[in-house]
This record gives sequence, structure tokens and C-alpha cells, in this order.
Amino acid sequence: MESRPLVPHLPTSGTSVPLLAIQVTVFPNTGICIALSRHHSSCDGRAFTHFMRTWSSISKLGAGFLSAESLPILDRTMIEDKESILNIFLELLEGLMDSESGSENRILRAIDRELKPNLVRATFELNEASSRRLKEWIFAQYKKKEEQTQHTRSIAAPSRLVATCAYTWICLLKAEAKVGESNNNMTVFVLNVDCRARLDPPIPGTYMGNCVRPNVVIANDKTVLMRGGVAAAAQLLGSALHDMDKGVLKGMLESVVSLVELPHDIVFAVGGSPQFEYYKTDFGFGRPKKVEMTTADKTRGMFLKDSSNIDGGFEFDLVLNRKEMEAFASEFVDGLNALI
Repeated sequence: MESRPLVPHLPTSGTSVPLLAIQVTVFPNTGICIALSRHHSSCDGRAFTHFMRTWSSISKLGAGFLSAESLPILDRTMIEDKESILNIFLELLEGLMDSESGSENRILRAIDRELKPNLVRATFELNEASSRRLKEWIFAQYKKKEEQTQHTRSIAAPSRLVATCAYTWICLLKAEAKVGESNNNMTVFVLNVDCRARLDPPIPGTYMGNCVRPNVVIANDKTVLMRGGVAAAAQLLGSALHDMDKGVLKGMLESVVSLVELPHDIVFAVGGSPQFEYYKTDFGFGRPKKVEMTTADKTRGMFLKDSSNIDGGFEFDLVLNRKEMEAFASEFVDGLNALI
């Protein structure tokens, strides 16, 4: 949590809201910290990472080394709102809207949750070998269940991302049960999915805006989910992602309604992605030693990223209270060791 003072403040009230604040902190003879705060209405995680990579490339090599194809695209008309989703969501968020005095203009208020006491942040890593073994173990559980139930429909192996998220979800639920942190028997996992390549027609990956949708997976009885274990969690997550193949907007409205109405303390969300390759952002000083997302301190989620060790694995940051973190770390490490 020591990195929070290094992050610049971004005002979120008033009629004019800034989109970006940057603070550079110099540690003499040690290094620097580049910290940014952004308003999420400006762009999503993929776009912001592309902005950072473009900025760092110019800093290191000069603007002349950038190809025209790599430049961010700012044209918001590229996304066709055939379903009038914008109007539906504005009506849904009506309660979060403020009107300017003497004006019909409306401003969306930021939701600023309080920082709970006794929180700690930790980084967990699955190297390429561990994540592969986890994926293979889950797939073996799928096959075992198929044989026991005599299913004729073959279940596809989970991706490494789904396997990692499912394993983390179950470890978190077990940690909660150990320390008695939650009285609600419902649990919710949120995967934010990039829609650029899934739209019809698709839009370029360099689009500088928001083009993600939440994929909300709800388990009404977490006791049953824990009994089914990591394989059951992976099937829930995998099925939700597979449903998007039928249409990227399928179930999106229900997902957003759920996020607005559900108590936030039962929601576990994923931010970031290993595909963003945060550790390849080089301003000319070399690769970053550490990349963090401090909003995870308030949102009860995991910040998923590529491994800082360049081995094809994953790492993620997690913020929990100290007792829950100790229980989670024990579950996480012991479970992986059992796969060796």
C-alpha cells in the first residue's frame, strides 16, 4: 500500500472533469516511478496500455519510428450502436447523474469507495509451467466428470486465463470461509472482455476508447461451488465466455444491471490482462521493475498482468485484509504445490 502517495489526485467533481493526471517521482540513485490517474470514460485498459506504449516508444526512439498503423485511433463513430445501448445505460444510471445548475447537461458522478483499514497488497505468480499444469489438471477433472456422468458432449479444455481465474476464485472463497469474512452465500466473478475483434464489423485494436463489456458470472451458493472446486468454477467462467460467441452483446444488459444492483462486497472482478504486456513498456530506462493498479485497493479485485520474469507466465496483484491474505496465500501456494 506504500505506493498510494505516489499516485496523483484526479478531481472527480465539478462541471469540468480532467481525464488524466501524471506524477513522476524520482528516487535518487535508485530509479523513478511514473504514476497516472485517468478517468475511465476516456478509454479502457487496452487503449490506455496502447497509449502508454506509444508514449514510451516516442520517448525512447522518437516519433519517426512509429508506423501509421500503430497510432491510436480516436474516431468514436467507428462503433455502431445498433441496439441503442447508450440510452439504455444512461437510463439505468440515472440515479448517478447530477445536473448542472440552470442547464440540462448531466454529469456522471464517480463512485468513490472508502479505503478499508488493515489492507495489504500482495503479488502472486504462476509461471508458464505452473499455469500449464493447472490447465491440464482442470481438463483431467472435466474428463473424469464426463466418464462418471456418461456425457456424450465433449468439454473443451479451459484457457490458461480461465484456469488462473477459476483457481484464484476458489482460493479466495476458501480463505473467506476460514476467517469468516462474508455472511452472504452468493458469490460473483466479473471478467471484462475486449470487444474490438468481436464486433460486426470488427474495429482495430488501436481504437482509443472504451470497447469492453463485463461478463458477470453468479454462483448463488458458494458452498456448492467450493464443493465442485476449481473445475466447477472454470466451467462457469468458460461457459460465460463461450456464450459471447453467439453475439458479443448477448446478456450484456443483464450483466450491467447485476453490477449496479449487487452488493459490491460479494463481487470479485478482474482488471488488466496478460495480453497488455505491461512489462514491455520501456521509456528508455529499461523494463519496469513493478507495475501496479492502485484502484484494486478499493474495488476488491485482482490486477492480472504478464509476468515480470519474462517466462510466459502470469502474475496478479490482490488486496485483502491481513488475515484473509494469509489464508489466501496458504490456499494458493499449497494448491499449486499439490500439482507438482
